[in-house]
Amino acid sequence: QAVELLKTTYETKSLWRSIRKLSLRNVYQLMVLKNRPKKVPVSMHSRLCLVTLGVFLTALLPLFSPGRDTNGLRTIFNLSGHNTPITLRQMQLASWLMTLTGALGVLRIPPRSPPCRRLLFQSSAVCGLFISVYTSSSLTGTPQALFDAFSFPWNVIILGLSLWNWSFFFRLIDDAVVGTMRNRDSIPLAETRVPSVILFIAFAVMASFFNPLTLPVAVSDRARYNAQVVPYILNGYEGGQLSLFVAVQAALWLAPFIATLLFEKKIKPAKARLFAGLTMFLLLFDGVSYALTGLFFPSRIVGGTDVLAYFDMIVQKCYLNYVSFGLIFLTLLNAMRKVWLEKFKKTNATLS
Repeated sequence: QAVELLKTTYETKSLWRSIRKLSLRNVYQLMVLKNRPKKVPVSMHSRLCLVTLGVFLTALLPLFSPGRDTNGLRTIFNLSGHNTPITLRQMQLASWLMTLTGALGVLRIPPRSPPCRRLLFQSSAVCGLFISVYTSSSLTGTPQALFDAFSFPWNVIILGLSLWNWSFFFRLIDDAVVGTMRNRDSIPLAETRVPSVILFIAFAVMASFFNPLTLPVAVSDRARYNAQVVPYILNGYEGGQLSLFVAVQAALWLAPFIATLLFEKKIKPAKARLFAGLTMFLLLFDGVSYALTGLFFPSRIVGGTDVLAYFDMIVQKCYLNYVSFGLIFLTLLNAMRKVWLEKFKKTNATLS
């Protein structure tokens, strides 16, 4: 605006001709004005996201220690013996801040956004809420628990949030198969149908492995959980479960942010895919490593055999494997039915 005013005042079209008519003092003042930082309004949501990211990173980065933990498992963030009470409290704070900003992000979605973008934001927010409640409960086995997960109403809330969170993965699979393609290219690693279906099936399977962690509130009791699971958590992994869940939450929390940058064309698709893939690898590696080792090689973890026996009892009692993979199969089958019906309608419309 200052440059345009200068041109108008001296009735010239060239900036340099206008500058030649100025004194040195005027030129200096113009350069100061020209180089001032532009005042771009920053929303409350953006400021809160920056604070959230800072709280999370200052808690996580001190744990960065690629190598092997005390049980010989390969890790990126060594969570065995490195958590402190302050770190765990900070992780809980970061979790609730991510939940808050995730909910605010859902409110910022334009009304006409396609389901693929809306579901991405909604699933991230709901998963964040579930993890925040879980990591604040006694199921983490830490003294930092804010409430007893086995008492009413928290047992109902945790179980309900777990099922609600799980349902979003089936909705994402359904949308990947039959949903509109509009703006789907703004979702890194899920720009087309086939990668979308594979990615969301993988997330649904991963969620199925984590579901047994919440089912004790429904099919077990506090005494047995404290006797079989809590000693394992406290034996070298105090806070590890809490931190792993918050790391998973952070990966899902960052997904809508990366998708927004890609949607607004602030980054290129290749960089978005790289950023998303790197984020998922760094934040999900430890959780997947612990889960797979505990599932297939429990003897490698101190107390892992007893914990596996406990959760295997949970899985068998709830028929969880049959339910999980059965629901994934039925979701895909129902989505294919919708595709076939849509093609059938178009064919009949063309013939008529």
